[in-house]
Amino acid sequence: MKTLLAIIAVVSLSVHTGLAAGDTDVQEAIAAAKAAQKKADSLQGGWVTTDKLIKQAQEASAEGQKDTALRLAREAQKEAELAYAQAEHESKHWSPPPYLLPK
Repeated sequence: MKTLLAIIAVVSLSVHTGLAAGDTDVQEAIAAAKAAQKKADSLQGGWVTTDKLIKQAQEASAEGQKDTALRLAREAQKEAELAYAQAEHESKHWSPPPYLLPK
C-alpha cells in the first residue's frame, strides 16, 4: 500500500513539458487513456475519477485547448494504470471475510 501511495504521489507531482500538442497527439492520448481504463474495468478496478478526466480531455480538445487536453488525457492514462495495478494487487492479496463465504 505504501508503494501504491508513493506512485500516486509521484504521478500527481509529474509535470509535462514539451512542444505544443497537435490533434493527433491529443487523440492518441485520449485513446490510450480509454484503453487503460477499459483494462482497469476488466478487473472491476476502474476509478470514477478517470472517466471524468477523459471527458474533460475530450471537452478541452473540442474547445481547441490541445495542451490542456493532452495533459488531462495523460493524467487519465496514468490514473487508469494505477487503478489496474491496484485491482490486480487486490485480486491476489485479498479474500472475502468468512461471513461472506458460502457454507
